Parts: sequence; structure tokens; C-alpha cells
Amino acid sequence: MPTFTKYLLAVLFAVLVISPATSSVSANSDPKSATVSATATVPTTTPTTSDTTTPSNPALISPYDGTITADRTPLFVWRRSSDNNSNTLTYTLYHNGVATYLGISNIGNSASSNYSAIVDGNEIKLTPTIDLPDNSYNWTVTASDGSGNTSHSTTWNFRVDSTPPFIKINEIDNYSNLNLHSTSPENFTDLNFDITGPTTVSFHILTEPYSTLTLQFYDLAGNLVTQSSWSAGNSGELYPSHYLPVGLYKLVISAYDLALNTTALPEFQLTITQATISISPPTLPGSTPSSPLISIPYTPLSLDSLPATVAQIETRLPLLYIIGSLLAVIALLMLVLLWKKKYNLVLSDENGQPLAQAVIYHSIPNTARSQSSILLTTKQPISYNLEPKNLGKIYLKGLTRYSTLTIRTNQGTLILSLSRKQPVYFLTI
Repeated sequence: MPTFTKYLLAVLFAVLVISPATSSVSANSDPKSATVSATATVPTTTPTTSDTTTPSNPALISPYDGTITADRTPLFVWRRSSDNNSNTLTYTLYHNGVATYLGISNIGNSASSNYSAIVDGNEIKLTPTIDLPDNSYNWTVTASDGSGNTSHSTTWNFRVDSTPPFIKINEIDNYSNLNLHSTSPENFTDLNFDITGPTTVSFHILTEPYSTLTLQFYDLAGNLVTQSSWSAGNSGELYPSHYLPVGLYKLVISAYDLALNTTALPEFQLTITQATISISPPTLPGSTPSSPLISIPYTPLSLDSLPATVAQIETRLPLLYIIGSLLAVIALLMLVLLWKKKYNLVLSDENGQPLAQAVIYHSIPNTARSQSSILLTTKQPISYNLEPKNLGKIYLKGLTRYSTLTIRTNQGTLILSLSRKQPVYFLTI
């Protein structure tokens, strides 16, 4: 091939090779190609659709499951989640299935119109800025990464109760239908109850279910004389009682509920006056009735004064007067003995409430245990019916340390053998 021809072919080959390169440079000036090229050369900083790994589950810390609180802005605390793809996580806190607090950060403090949250080590702590209404709630936390993967905590329950319990007094001893309520404190001004005693003063009080009621008795100098606490069941109905000697007492009744909200009634007064009985001589035919001869306290605590009182009867009275007075004293002693036997068994349930109904069978042995190691009886058991009006108290004839009791209630039958002597036996069924 001639040299010129070879040269021409070389020039044409060079033109064909160089032309595509020139065209490529011109194409880079196209906006679409430039955008695509720029996008392709910038490294991605957001998760891709290939991330399907969920974050670890958040772990709830407080308020603990079953919490009852009076705080209407309780602190919510949970343990942070982790993500294997190093994504930025956010949390959502749900109340009763409703997303209540959104956009909670995993790496720093965050806030919204209804909450503020901080990161404290490995924990997230969120405080509501708007009071929660009194209600029962369940709460759970969801963790989300940038790819839309989510994980969920367990669900816990809590209750907000900021309302103090009420107290309503229905009865005090023989005073009934009182309707004294904590919402009307003005009704307790200069309030006093006169009760003949010494006696066991009983009350009928209503309060919030499962609350604890406290009765405190003070003397006029402000010294605490006695007190007791009583737990209300699901009905909130209580029958507390206290033995009170003769005297003046200031009574303070208070209650607190499961959320530790407290209510206290204004103090009022109980006056326990000495019960007395008057002995009058019989009236002779044709004579006018005479005034009472003697007046003595009607209580076993005053029996020691009886001989001195009887000795004060003037011996110059007609013999008939003396005999009549002695008969009256004997009658008084019999009344005192009957008073002592008013009840010798008190039954209550596991909540400390008087047992409402039961049938009690009392078996009395033939011989005492000190004489025989075997309980022998040929006597038919005596049955007694305990009714709600008895307030758990009943008198069993011949009740001794050797007695055997069979107690039937709606919940079952119990058989008990007494082993020690007591003036009054207190049994919890």
C-alpha cells in the first residue's frame, strides 16, 4: 500500500476515536445528566430499604405495673433501645392505646407542648407538662428507626388518683342516722355526744373502698389516750369500736387511700357519763312514795363501793325498809352479773369486720382436761344463731377453756377447741 494511503487511513482512525470522547464531554453539560452524576457520587447518610432489622425493645422502669399515685404528672422512665445499623431512634409513648407523646429522642433532650424528656445515661425520663386526669391507664413505648422498623415494650398499668377519700359517720353508739360527712365540716362545730358508760362505743362509718381509717381519742389536755386503725374492704363500710372509761374525749377521725391522699374530720367531743341505778324502799299502804334511798354506779368497776353504800342505810328505818333495800341490792348484783355476761364471744372476718351470720354449736365436756386427757361429752351441743344485728358479739352459756365450738358460715365449717381461760374470746374466721 502506498505511503500516502497509509497516512490517510491513520488520520481517519484518529478522527473516529477522538469524536466519541468529545461528545461525552458535551453530554456532561446536560442538566439531567449532571444531576444524576452528582447524585451518584455523593455517599448516602440515610438508611436504605435493605435495612429490615428492628431496634431492641425498650424496657419499662417506672411507674411500675399496678402503681397508684396522686401525682398527676408522673415521671415515665424506660431503658433506651439499640440499633445494629446505627440508625437514629425515636420513641412514641402510648396511653390506653393512644400515641400521647411523640418524637422522643434517643440521643439528647427533647420537648413538645405536652412533655419534656431527657437522656440520663441508658435511660429516657419523660415528664408530662399537662396534668393527667384521674383515671386508670396502661402505657407502652415504641422505638422506631429511620427505615421504619419498630419495636415495642411490654404494657404496664397505673392509676392516677388525686382525690382524697371521703368519711361519713352514720352511727355513734345509740345515735343513728347522723349523716356527718367530710364535705360538710361546718356540721362538726361544737359537736358533742353524751354516752352512758363506761362502755364500748361502737361506730358505723363509710369511706373510700380499701382506705385505712384511724380513730384517735385525746383528753382535754391534748394527750393521746388511745387510737386504732381499721382497713376498709371493697364496700368501704367499717364498724370500729372502743372501750372508754368515764371522762371527756376529743375524737379525731382520719382516712388515707391507696394513693396516700388523706382526709381528716374536724375534732368533736364524746362525753362518757357514769351510769347509775337508784334503790328505793317499798311504799307502805297508805303512805306517800319516798324519794330514792341510795344511788350507786351501774358498773362492775364500782362493786367495791357497794358495802360502804349499804352501810350508810340508817338502822332506825323500819325493818320492812331494810329488807326491801337488801332485796334491791341483791337485784342490783344480779343485774351486774347479767351485764358481765352480755357477750363472751366476738367473731370477725379476715378483714377485721364483725362476722355477719353464723351458726355456732357449743359442746361442753363432762370432765375438765385437768382430770382427763380425753375430751368426753354426752351432752347435746347447744346451737346459737349469730345475726347481723349482733355485730359479731354473742353470749354462749357455760363457755369455758374446755369447750369445743363448731362454727358454720357461708364459707365453710370450722371446729375449734379452746385451751385457755378468757373472759371474752375473740376469734377471726
